[in-house]
Amino acid sequence: MREHMTTSWAGDWFADAEITPKMVRALHRIGPGGVIVADALTRRFRVMHSRRLDVADATRYIVYGHGDLRQDLADFPCDYGDRDWEHLVTAIDETSRDCLDDWLDEAAQVRSTGQRLRQELRARGFDPDARTAFPLVNGRQTYIDHYTDRTSPHITVTVKAPCDHAPESRVLVRVFDRGGHASGAPYRVANPLTAGPAAHRVRERVDAYLRRGART
Repeated sequence: MREHMTTSWAGDWFADAEITPKMVRALHRIGPGGVIVADALTRRFRVMHSRRLDVADATRYIVYGHGDLRQDLADFPCDYGDRDWEHLVTAIDETSRDCLDDWLDEAAQVRSTGQRLRQELRARGFDPDARTAFPLVNGRQTYIDHYTDRTSPHITVTVKAPCDHAPESRVLVRVFDRGGHASGAPYRVANPLTAGPAAHRVRERVDAYLRRGART
């Protein structure tokens, strides 16, 4: 079904879909790992925990996550009194439908190595927590994934990598504790076979940081 969504009319495919205040409040209740997805099978937006989302499932795409909501609640101008939440939801809904075409086109550029890395990180307890960002870095298309640690949700991890995962490139992994930078390291993930060992090293890095914190 993803072929329907990657055309220039993905926005039309979801023309009758809506992100509502009830959905965003449900996302807030779910907490870290909660996501809103565009579901191509139902042509609707759905709220779920990303643990239930198969990263290889091409029919569901994350348009918004708890990590995005956490950031927006901190940044959104509080100028509307009791209607602050409703105005924020309107912005989320309109952006999700208006930008869906571009987001899906960008997502299609992530090669099999990046997809495998996502699977390996999930297998090691890291749940997607936000929509993937696709910045252009030095003329090269790059993606940034956001994760929360399943057993220590105050720990978040970002993975920044070129979409093509060329052999000479590096993947930058950064670890945050309650939003503050805790650790970071570059890894070479040049093909799917190297994704598992890289994800294992990320797990080890996070666990080592948590052990140091437990001793202080």
